[in-house]
Amino acid sequence: MSNYYIHRISYHKNNVDIASPLLKDGNYLSIVGYANLYGDKLYDIVAKKDKSAFKKYLKENKSKKSAQNLWRFLNFKKDDLIIVPSPKKFSVYKIVGDKFVGNEDKELLETLEELKLKNREENGKYILGYFWKVEPVAVNISRSKYAEAVLTRRMRFWGTNINCNKIKDLIDSSIKRFKENKPIDLFSDILDKCRDNILELVKEKLNDLKFEELIQLYFKQCGANKVKILPKNDKKKGDCDVEAVFEPIKTVIHVQAKFYKGVAGKWAVEQISDFIEFIENKLKNDEYIRIGWVVSTCDDFSDKAKKLADENNILLINGETFAEMLIRSGIHTIDKNL
Repeated sequence: MSNYYIHRISYHKNNVDIASPLLKDGNYLSIVGYANLYGDKLYDIVAKKDKSAFKKYLKENKSKKSAQNLWRFLNFKKDDLIIVPSPKKFSVYKIVGDKFVGNEDKELLETLEELKLKNREENGKYILGYFWKVEPVAVNISRSKYAEAVLTRRMRFWGTNINCNKIKDLIDSSIKRFKENKPIDLFSDILDKCRDNILELVKEKLNDLKFEELIQLYFKQCGANKVKILPKNDKKKGDCDVEAVFEPIKTVIHVQAKFYKGVAGKWAVEQISDFIEFIENKLKNDEYIRIGWVVSTCDDFSDKAKKLADENNILLINGETFAEMLIRSGIHTIDKNL
């Protein structure tokens, strides 16, 4: 199983930035210092996962620094994902090397020479000590656009590295959003979280008449100039429950409301289609455009209903869609009016 880590690469004090171009252009992930520990014995200790021997080895080599971050770095393995933070951004790399390497590695030396990078200070001391060969998974990801709060907080950790297996799902989702160019959208998340709950409450708390009143409030919230619930049994042909007039655009929306569960049939489509036909024939010189809607608490509409709606230019709105429409329009006035 692959592990996930955050690893902060070094930025040298003298502005000789080696780690960053070596990672970006050479695909080598590095850690600063500890070069004097390199050798077969170190490989053997790491291979055996012998941390006690590692601590002893540090003392033998007179290393005074705590090397927990080095131990973690050396124990990365192939296919591990490494998150590398940078100001306002982060990148993700995958370990592709079979083992860590030191400054004597031939391929590494060739890469340093090719990139015109020097890994020694004037006193001959190595700046970077150990390296992993990596490949980019996603680079220069905006923290503000793609990282959720928990991941953002974790990247504020100022140690060299830390295990992040507990938030691997968040890391994966950030990578996915970045690759699909879909930044975090709080409003969409609110819709996803609230939509089903609102629909459940509508079904639980309302009845047929209250549902029509809710539709009436929706249109008022959307800026309709006049909205009314039509009297029952007062239609010559077809049926319409709610009528919303948008005067500036000379448009009237006629709604057949159905407080249903499950799959709704074509009856509501026939009712609103017949009603609009009747009104248009009655008011031949009417300057208004008339649109038919069927708004229902149902899960879906039958294939016959969809076919008939398509033929008659009727908009079908199921419960989930209407719940989303309520959120988008702003539902803060409902408690005062329903």
